[in-house]
Parts: sequence; C-alpha cells; structure tokens
Amino acid sequence: TMGMMDELLSCHAFAKDVPHAAILTELTDQDHHFFQATHLKNPVLAKENPDFVPNDVLLNGTKLTFISGPNSGGKTTLCKSIVHNQLLAQMGSYVLAEKAAINLADRISYQAPKFDGLQDDEGRFGTELGRTRDIFYSTGPKSLVILDELAEGTTYEERLKESFEILSDFYTIGNNTI
Repeated sequence: TMGMMDELLSCHAFAKDVPHAAILTELTDQDHHFFQATHLKNPVLAKENPDFVPNDVLLNGTKLTFISGPNSGGKTTLCKSIVHNQLLAQMGSYVLAEKAAINLADRISYQAPKFDGLQDDEGRFGTELGRTRDIFYSTGPKSLVILDELAEGTTYEERLKESFEILSDFYTIGNNTI
C-alpha cells in the first residue's frame, strides 16, 4: 500500500514540477487505438524547457500517419512525445497536454533505426525487416506502432516498394501506425 501511495504521489509531484499544463486524460474504449491531444509536449524534454513547442495530435481512426520534414525538424521528438504520454496515461499518471483523450493500447511498439553488427545474420535492411515483421505479427487494432525510418533499402525504389507493402499490411490491421 505504501508503494502504491508513493507512486501516486510521485505522479502528482511530476505534474506540479513541470512548467506546462499537466492533466489526467480521458480514457476511451474504442475498437481501435485512439489518441487525441491538444498542445501535447514531451514529458522528458519539456520538464526542463518552459519554451518547449507543443503539437496537436489527432489519431482517431486514421490508421496511418506520416510525419515528414527536414532533418532535426522534430519528427522523432513528436513520435516520442506520443509514446511517452501514452505510457503515462496508461499508468494513470498526468500527461503534458491541455486536453487529451486516449485509448488504452494493448501493445506499444517503437521501432527506431538499429545499425547491424557483425553478429547479425542479415545486413541493416534484413535486420530492420525482421524487427518490423515481429512487430506486425504482435499488432492488433488497439495497438500503437511507431516506425521511425522504415525500411532503409539499398535503393530508393526498393525502399519505396517495401515501405508501401509494409504500411498497407499495417493499414489492414486498423491500428494506429505512425
């Protein structure tokens, strides 16, 4: 009981310590993953930065969301903000947003580029496809999947073809894939 009280108090202390709006989110029970937030911020980076730039996120039945922009433009930060706040909401903690409604995810997967090593049977491309396959087979409609830098193929055409096929399959499942 003392441990649970300590957890709850630490969530409350977190909300008081951040220089941004921190709220308890509305939990939804949709058939598919649902994530909607106004002025969402990354709880790790924004804690020490009062000027952190927020984003509005609407993942309501979209199935596929593409985030594009220049290098160092904040794409990965936005993806991590979604995952961090999803985890906070699922554990009953405060999220950094002015308003949020989030479905509990049955699985959260975040695939970031991993450089192959000498011990890997495949090169980087094969290693990435294997990791994507494993995520795909464990994904359901209530899952949140983030694929950062999907299918780094050897050529542009190979990358485009593989990415299209992979994303079409995730679209069929109906989860939120970013």
